[in-house]
Amino acid sequence: MNLLREFIARHKGTPPSQIASVHRRNSGPLYEAWQSIPDDERARMQIILQKIFTLSQECGMTALMEAIRERHPHRIGEFDRFEHRNDQIVWAWLNLPDAFEQAEFLAVAEAALSGRFWKRSYVDVPGDLQIDGQRIEALQDELRQVYSAQLRGRHCHIEHHQRESGVDYFCAYLDNWPDQLMLFRENGQMSPLSGHCAFTNVFSLDRHHGTLEVAARGGRLIHEQLKDSFCRAVLVKPANPSF
Repeated sequence: MNLLREFIARHKGTPPSQIASVHRRNSGPLYEAWQSIPDDERARMQIILQKIFTLSQECGMTALMEAIRERHPHRIGEFDRFEHRNDQIVWAWLNLPDAFEQAEFLAVAEAALSGRFWKRSYVDVPGDLQIDGQRIEALQDELRQVYSAQLRGRHCHIEHHQRESGVDYFCAYLDNWPDQLMLFRENGQMSPLSGHCAFTNVFSLDRHHGTLEVAARGGRLIHEQLKDSFCRAVLVKPANPSF
């Protein structure tokens, strides 16, 4: 329950005075604590809870363990002392935010690579491949060029992480076509929000097996273009034949 108390306090709420009394049939104190959290912090807390749920799945827990072993190996024992995985995840968010964010990134990437917009192909990976800022910038430029014909993708941001297995993950965020969403405010009123939301492409490069996986919406042509772009920018060589 100390985790719950700290989790609520971090979001500027007032934890229940007798937190031990909170249980499934007596959620009143917890509801009062929820109501004490400021509106902006409550919205942020809901996003964190969604991330916690994502990490509670098998691929998320695996990614979280890897991130802690990589970044904070001396704290594995603290993580392992909890009996429930949700407690472990909340503890990681409270104490190891860098490992939490890395694990959430990898879990989302893995989920994208298991969907119906996923394709795999074999590529020639240089033995001395180093992923640096120059290669990331080159891939960003390539992706902007791919989507320029669709009048979107003028802005691109790429995050890169490498797993313990040596697999490199690249998440590319690009601006989509302009859109207008209808949002509910805290007072229950609706108001429009206009802008360019981001869409995501995911690349997974397995150096050991020489495979490239691409997750992106679109047909065969767009997957071929993305594969070619990745090979030119990151591998600095032409792509192998089609998927």
